[in-house]
Amino acid sequence: MLEGTALALRHNLEVMADAGGGGRRLVAVGGGTRGGLWTRVVSDVTGRAQELPAQTIGASYGDAYLAGLASGLVAPAAGWTTIAARVEPDIATTALYDRLYGIYRDLYPATRAQMHALASIQAG
Repeated sequence: MLEGTALALRHNLEVMADAGGGGRRLVAVGGGTRGGLWTRVVSDVTGRAQELPAQTIGASYGDAYLAGLASGLVAPAAGWTTIAARVEPDIATTALYDRLYGIYRDLYPATRAQMHALASIQAG
């Protein structure tokens, strides 16, 4: 599950980059940052480092910061958190995931008809 989700994240990051968006900085938040496995898998699959903030309460903290910026209650130059750690991708593992990512990307076109057929069947 972790690897499949990380492969989908990599795909999303590539699509955003192709569209001219999606910065190169990854900041991981939430409970998944505490154990180390999830951040390791994401960095290895994407080939990108992740910054781990000291404050890990998740997206609501970032949402509050953005609301503060939009309302003028927070200065644009204000930092919203301190980075406590950084997870670097393991080059050897990333090379393996690069090969697996090609297979991952080929799966949808190869199984599109079957997925649509399954979706059209109503439980009864």
